[in-house]
Amino acid sequence: QMGEVIGWERKAKRWGVHVEAVDENIRVKPRNLKLVVPASGPAQETEDEDEPVYITKDNGHVMCSRPEKLKRRFEEITQKYQLQECADRVADFMMVEEGTMGVAADDFAREFDTTEIDAHDYMAWIQVCVAFREQNMQTQQQGAS
Repeated sequence: QMGEVIGWERKAKRWGVHVEAVDENIRVKPRNLKLVVPASGPAQETEDEDEPVYITKDNGHVMCSRPEKLKRRFEEITQKYQLQECADRVADFMMVEEGTMGVAADDFAREFDTTEIDAHDYMAWIQVCVAFREQNMQTQQQGAS
């Protein structure tokens, strides 16, 4: 079923998700989500630039369909809101518990005075980077065994 994440519920340690098909809000464990996220951004460079970026998590691996576009959006947003000047604060805000990221885009937008779309795209790139790091660490550990 398709749904939209509406926020992180700290006490329940679950994502709140609105399931479109039944018009109902449910709580979902992070490991039970398959994320498909269109990231918006300016279309300027090629005819393919209008194609949305999708991030999916399948079999424990996060894949990004257009990492170069998402990275470019991250850099634009970082510069637009001068987020490089508060990187430590951003990192602290995004960590809900040690080693676990989980904050809603609207919360990020309020905290750092961004639009929700910019917050969403910014956080999506961080998610891809963290997943890439984790996947590489797992691969290295398996290779060392």
